[in-house]
Amino acid sequence: MTSTFERVRAIMTGAFPVSRHEVTSQASLESLGIDSLGIAEMLLGIEDKFKLSLPPEPANLETVADVVEYVNGLLASQALKPAHIAPRSGA
Repeated sequence: MTSTFERVRAIMTGAFPVSRHEVTSQASLESLGIDSLGIAEMLLGIEDKFKLSLPPEPANLETVADVVEYVNGLLASQALKPAHIAPRSGA
């Protein structure tokens, strides 16, 4: 099974001119050349690849580890939400 880190790294290397070895947990997004617009683009990719709904509040993401922690938190919180149940017909 692919880890959250590996999936986030794949999104980053696909969207930005960074190599796989540059994307480490400790790497700052700034050092990878990812600015605020890049963060928005990255989050859209994460939303799509992880099938998540991003909250409207901005996230404070400074490092790759912050991104992974943010994604893991969203995965955990959204997995706990009950699935929408359609009303039974004739009820």
